[in-house]
Amino acid sequence: MTVDVTPTAAQTKVALYYETTSGSAISPLTANDFAYGYPAMTADQQAKALPDTKTNPATFNVSNYFDDYDLGGNNNAQFINQFRSATNAYTAAPGQLTDPTTGRTTGLSKTGFFGQPLNNGTQRYFYVFDGAATKANNADQQTKGATVKVVMQRFVTTLQLPAQQSNANANTDYIAK
Repeated sequence: MTVDVTPTAAQTKVALYYETTSGSAISPLTANDFAYGYPAMTADQQAKALPDTKTNPATFNVSNYFDDYDLGGNNNAQFINQFRSATNAYTAAPGQLTDPTTGRTTGLSKTGFFGQPLNNGTQRYFYVFDGAATKANNADQQTKGATVKVVMQRFVTTLQLPAQQSNANANTDYIAK
């Protein structure tokens, strides 16, 4: 009998952060910052979103996974293509999200995750993946199994919090805690 004792690299994980304005310092997000905890993805979504640690080379280019989503089927947007389908993801229509620093509303629909309430519950934070900020806050090349800093834009909304969704097959194993 032969036993393979080749060590396998740990899964590449993400740590979630937000920035209040483009290019500003980033701050960590905890599960408590989200209305329903960290966004959960299925094992299949995680496998598609993050680099496979079982194949060579041992490094990956952050731009190959963490680009911004586009409707043209951008192959370099693997993370957001899966993340926007995570449990409790919500698509806000144009004008439903406000930049808290400028007071301007978004001109495009944005998919993200509800955060905690503020202003006596009349408003709520809303977090949206930002590929450019994610790439700016990570080295271009990462070792597979490393933790990638995923940066989200923080908006404010008056949208009603939808009912919590659940998926028994989804988990937050991809998030460094």
